[in-house]
Amino acid sequence: MGIIETLLTPQVLGLSAGIIAVLFGLGKIPVGDKTLGKLNWWRKVLPLLPLVLGVAGAFLPGVVETEPGAWGTAILVGLWAGFVAAHGRKVVKRLLMDKLKEG
Repeated sequence: MGIIETLLTPQVLGLSAGIIAVLFGLGKIPVGDKTLGKLNWWRKVLPLLPLVLGVAGAFLPGVVETEPGAWGTAILVGLWAGFVAAHGRKVVKRLLMDKLKEG
């Protein structure tokens, strides 16, 4: 299976969507009088979390078919899923904000 076929599977796109959903949900957790998404330390860690969650999620069963001991493919797919999640989140957020400002 080629690299393009590995990176553009429904499982990888689902992993990216799951990362976005997890980060959105975590950002809504109340911490004192604010939410987690409003805290400075969270905003500093947030750019790295999609990549970490992507690599962790790529090792879940059924996401990436790899041979035993071959971690390279899973790590590459995880980084790709995290990249897609991080930038997809920014694009979706921008589109939603533009729609809300119009209406």
